[in-house]
Amino acid sequence: ARQVTYSVIATPSGSYYSSGITLWVSDQYTRAARGGTGAAKCGANYAAGLAAQAEAQERGCDQVLYLDSAGEGKLEESGTMNLCLVTSDGRLVTPALGTILEGVTRDSVLTLATDFGLVPEERAVTLDELRSRAQEGTITEVFAVGTAVVVTPVVAFKGDGYEFAIGNGTPGKQTMALREHVLDIQHGRAKDTYGWMRRVI
Repeated sequence: ARQVTYSVIATPSGSYYSSGITLWVSDQYTRAARGGTGAAKCGANYAAGLAAQAEAQERGCDQVLYLDSAGEGKLEESGTMNLCLVTSDGRLVTPALGTILEGVTRDSVLTLATDFGLVPEERAVTLDELRSRAQEGTITEVFAVGTAVVVTPVVAFKGDGYEFAIGNGTPGKQTMALREHVLDIQHGRAKDTYGWMRRVI
């Protein structure tokens, strides 16, 4: 296009999920690849994910978790949200950027992490690491973040021939505390000390 009209639509949005969710780990579909547009909010990126979402729903899951397209087993993001892990040694780990969306809520939670006694860490995380550390109890909580999902607890994962829970299979305390705080800032119940809020009406 040689000429573009940029428009903004502002509308209230409720949370997509009201409680803990289960993610289907797809080994058939990927959302983005190196050199592609995975880091951009392109409509085509999400249209291409509808088949994976259908696959997740057919297997009784709420959403899909994508792995990297290079076949290295690295966690990327979910269909509608970024992924965060809380470890027993007080780290908030999230997959590094590159092929995934640089989500606004992801950035907000990383900024807030230290307020909740967590050390933010952006790095590659493999499915094998997630499974083994969830089993041994050193990954204690998992949650997803996004504009509409805010902070949503992930309580279990399913894949082809396996499934496992996170912690005791219920939303974690850190997850729920972060969720409440983000919502409080968004709704004006807590002071915005980071200058995130803008009055639009």
